[in-house]
Amino acid sequence: MADDSIPVSADVPDSPFRTTGTDHVTVWGSNAEETIAFYRDLLGMPLVMRQPNLDDPSQTHLFFDTGDGRILTVFVSDERSSNRGRLRTQVGGVR
Repeated sequence: MADDSIPVSADVPDSPFRTTGTDHVTVWGSNAEETIAFYRDLLGMPLVMRQPNLDDPSQTHLFFDTGDGRILTVFVSDERSSNRGRLRTQVGGVR
């Protein structure tokens, strides 16, 4: 259960470090064709870069502009098919 005694606030905390933003957020996708169809063709995010995943060259790293110059990247593999059914999000998963 969450500790309700910890205040929720948009005020910048008194901490030794400050973040100024993120470079990009990366998620796992299925294959390139269906991922591009979703993010570019349906959501209107331009595909601005494509390169091999530097940690695993068997995958591709797609970079989409979210509309304000910030980037969403997706690791894809042509060996992964899309799951069109309802997915149960596991611990650490993204919705």
